[in-house]
Amino acid sequence: ALERRAYEEAIVDYERALGSLDPESAEDREAHLELLVELARVVWMLGERSRGRDLLDRAAAEARELGRADLLAEGALIRGGVRAWTEAGVVDDELVALLEEAIARYPEGDSIVRAKMTARLGSELYFRPGATERRHALSAEAIGMARRLGDPGTLAYVLNSAHWGMFEPGNAAEREVLAREMLQLATESGDRGLEGASRSWLTGDLLEMGDVDAAVTEADAGLALAEAVRQPDLLWGALVHQGAIAMLQGRIDDAIRLADDALTIGGGAEIESALQMYGVLQIATRRLRGGLEELVEPTLAMVEQYPLIPAWRCGLAYVYRELERLDEAREQLEVIAADDFSGLTLDGNWKVGAAILATVCASLDDRPRAEHLYAGLAPFADTCVIAGLPADVLGCAHHFLMLLAATLERWDDVERHAAAALAGNAALGAPAWVATTQHELAVILVRRNEPGDLDRARGLLNECLAACDELGMPYLAGKARRALEEVASSA
Repeated sequence: ALERRAYEEAIVDYERALGSLDPESAEDREAHLELLVELARVVWMLGERSRGRDLLDRAAAEARELGRADLLAEGALIRGGVRAWTEAGVVDDELVALLEEAIARYPEGDSIVRAKMTARLGSELYFRPGATERRHALSAEAIGMARRLGDPGTLAYVLNSAHWGMFEPGNAAEREVLAREMLQLATESGDRGLEGASRSWLTGDLLEMGDVDAAVTEADAGLALAEAVRQPDLLWGALVHQGAIAMLQGRIDDAIRLADDALTIGGGAEIESALQMYGVLQIATRRLRGGLEELVEPTLAMVEQYPLIPAWRCGLAYVYRELERLDEAREQLEVIAADDFSGLTLDGNWKVGAAILATVCASLDDRPRAEHLYAGLAPFADTCVIAGLPADVLGCAHHFLMLLAATLERWDDVERHAAAALAGNAALGAPAWVATTQHELAVILVRRNEPGDLDRARGLLNECLAACDELGMPYLAGKARRALEEVASSA
């Protein structure tokens, strides 16, 4: 049944087999435990997480009683899933404890199981404050062990965890190398789940580096694979990627539909992060079409629920800024900027947090914070800003550096970043971000009001309005029209 991806049929078979055994009988206990682990594997693969946890808890208890360190370890790896991370902004402390226990009980020395457990423990510590050094050490240990073992499937698994563990701003090219090696190894070993995970990583890496065509190829391959293997985890992620690409390309209706589909799949599979990724895409669409006021309360809830993702507070400040509720935007900025932005963790969410805060600083004319963000974001000027899996691509980082440079009145830098943002977003095939840059640059020019600025701003705003009419972006169009009125009054 598993060979045919008939997961539901396999579950029935495992349940019947378990029903034929007496878990209290000494001669049946080993077989009962082995079948319990296999049943949990299929249940987890099918996205039934609550039931899967119950089964794995039972299996762990039986494994301890029988001294089966191998099956305790296997249960921990099943619970670790195919994505190498549990939820965005969450550390699964129960999984960490289980992996630590299983590692302690497992025989010393290099082994496939020990390499996998070590790697998965490292990746689960991603969001734990103060665990960076330990996480990196575990990843390095696991990679070294997997390379010594020479087993393709093991090394693919370990690199999957390591890719997540090394996710930091500015290292997309390094991550791409890792993801491509992982893809080759997963293909060699015939592990379709790890193949799907590697294509997911590649999609995000390539989008961050601005290689949209290659990202589309990987995203399409990932979706086809996910549909073939029928694993909700993979299908959810693949649909989120498709929505991000549709949004980037200005296919806003498609992006909304794909986000709805992803939420349905993710919610059905009890993926907590599904609602987070849906929220990211909602902000992306509503900044163009309107309805942001409806997202204030949900975004506040995300801030409270996921304190380990400070980018959500940045997102709340951004929503307030877009709604022109600047006092509330300032309140959020003050919280984030405390102690030189010490709360804005330098992880995979740092760049999007810094980028959207740039828009807030620009509206508040907050020069000290703009100076800090400019210095941090400048090294990544030629990359794209991604949010989540990604669930959205916010175009070129030059756009946000343009806003920061304008706040600092560094006019040469403004012109340089503006030209790069317009050209870069056009090269990406990102019409909504071209229009956004046109609008923001026009506002800057009106504010500066040097000779020729108003005529230039008028031209940019007219181009922005044409794109708004074509793509259906009434909210952005309203902002552009108000800016045109300001041009007329300034003239």
